[in-house]
Amino acid sequence: MPGWAAPWAAPRRAANDRLAFAGLGGAGGRPIDLPSTYSIVTALCVFGGRDAAHRCLAAGHRNGSLVLVELDAADGVGRTTVLSADGEITAVHHIADDRPYFASMGGSGPGGTLTVAGWGEQPLAVHALAGESIFAASRPAPGQPHRCCVGTTTGIRVADLSADAAWSAFHLRTQSDIVSTAFAQAPSVGYGGGRDGRIRLFDARVAGARHQPDRGLFAGAGCRHASAVHGLGAEDWLLASASMDGQIRIWDIRMAAGQRGPAALCATSFGDPSAAPAACRLGFDVRHGTVAAAGSDNQVRVWSLHSGQLVRCLPLAATTGSCTALVLPHAGDGPPALYLGQSDTVLAFRCDA
Repeated sequence: MPGWAAPWAAPRRAANDRLAFAGLGGAGGRPIDLPSTYSIVTALCVFGGRDAAHRCLAAGHRNGSLVLVELDAADGVGRTTVLSADGEITAVHHIADDRPYFASMGGSGPGGTLTVAGWGEQPLAVHALAGESIFAASRPAPGQPHRCCVGTTTGIRVADLSADAAWSAFHLRTQSDIVSTAFAQAPSVGYGGGRDGRIRLFDARVAGARHQPDRGLFAGAGCRHASAVHGLGAEDWLLASASMDGQIRIWDIRMAAGQRGPAALCATSFGDPSAAPAACRLGFDVRHGTVAAAGSDNQVRVWSLHSGQLVRCLPLAATTGSCTALVLPHAGDGPPALYLGQSDTVLAFRCDA
């Protein structure tokens, strides 16, 4: 841990987190019997179904396929819909009811798209970004307005969504591709992680042209990674970020230090350089205050956001390949769960009690 990093002190809460995740296991996870698209899973989203005994799972694939299925309490597959888009699915999120939206990168000619999906075979709405590839998309916490923050080849966009429409509301141009995004507490404030390693703070209530890249909370040279920031997640005032070299850092955006920006509370994979191998995938559970990372060593590790301590380590089958997508769904009052993609397979880790 670097000298300027502040230590965390929450041993009692860490013990509670460890207890909550103690039942999350299984040898390599439970495969979910999805319709095969013969393509690598690149994005996942899990959200509430028609009643407490059901969940919906949306799995995006590299070939542009989106598989939307209903799961029962044992992760058995019920009704199913398959949609398609032009280019790799880079993100999937829930809007409202049983409708998700998904972002596709776009092909070599057309730009990326935001698509509002339903259980029909045709999408409800498609919002295209001409000439811009989409690398990432996120949405505010549940209960906030229906909008998304999109990372593209030109910068950061915020789009407002409805059940059957999507339209652009904000655009901040940057000198680097934005490959990860996250919202802060407010649905107008968020972050964009760049291919250049910088984390950019934006406020959609201020025109993008008025944002000054050399000023503000995240302008300092100390608030960055050494490689592309491909994972972001936020809880309250905490921001978790991960880069392609395996670094995971937790920032408190209230702790600004002049031109250096906020100090990282914890860095270098929570003090253990071997704990997060290169090119890890991140998942965040706001309710349980946890962050999960899966790397090229085929291990999934779950840390407490309250203490920085490791609370669970789950092995994956080495023969299937590295994790390609990861999600910790918001389970309401239920026990925590974790879903991940390995090659063209989706695996479930759930607590039975």
